[in-house]
Amino acid sequence: MSANSLAALPGWNADQHAPRQGPPALPDLPPAAVALALRIWGHPHGLVSLEVYGHLRTQTSSPDKLFREEIAQLTRTLDLPHRR
Repeated sequence: MSANSLAALPGWNADQHAPRQGPPALPDLPPAAVALALRIWGHPHGLVSLEVYGHLRTQTSSPDKLFREEIAQLTRTLDLPHRR
């Protein structure tokens, strides 16, 4: 959906959705740091949500192993030490 088509939506206010550096509490936070924080939070949150709502049952018999592997992979991509 383009910005022009969004402007046609009732209640749309472009000023509310304008890009900014960081969240209001941390206005000097660079966009890359915000993206990294969302990635670190989003992956585990997504897996937990899928498990809580029963969407992993058809995908895996061991959601705990899947979660641990996701965290291990995330720490590897971030060059953080991780335990097995």
